[in-house]
Amino acid sequence: MRCLNGGLLVNYHYTRFGEVLLFLSLKPLDTQGLRIMKFILIVIVCAFVLIIVFQKPSQQIESATEHKTNNLYKNEISLKKLQTYLKNQEELTVYFYQTSCSHCKKVTPIVIPMAQKLKIDLKLINLENYSETGWDEFNIDATPTIVHFKNGREDKRIVGELTEKAYELWFKSIKE
Repeated sequence: MRCLNGGLLVNYHYTRFGEVLLFLSLKPLDTQGLRIMKFILIVIVCAFVLIIVFQKPSQQIESATEHKTNNLYKNEISLKKLQTYLKNQEELTVYFYQTSCSHCKKVTPIVIPMAQKLKIDLKLINLENYSETGWDEFNIDATPTIVHFKNGREDKRIVGELTEKAYELWFKSIKE
């Protein structure tokens, strides 16, 4: 908190997204304090306008709904669909992830193209869409987790942010 001439108080706070919030208030309402407050408000408004106008698309935050438009997520399925696959004793590989997971954000662009290259039909489940159901039912302790199912049961799993080589070896092992 900082006190300027005329009793203008400026309090600032950093949010978890790195933004700065400013709170302005006047002790006694005098003309000097009002002029300072008007000047600060004009500067803040101009700064926000410049940020919005000149912000590059790559700097914009990806929302949970926008991620689905990305080609990487075209194989997303529901828990009900996964349960149907397992009841039918189908062999499949499922990638459990969260859009808010920093490790998933690094792993997704590696494992999905790799699975496509190796001709593995990798199904995706976003655990953010399912409270505890998906986590408990499939014993998911962390994301990212990739599980291979055979005859309706878990065969192999790989958990966490690992090297590209580790994922490649794991994918090749499930094809054997």
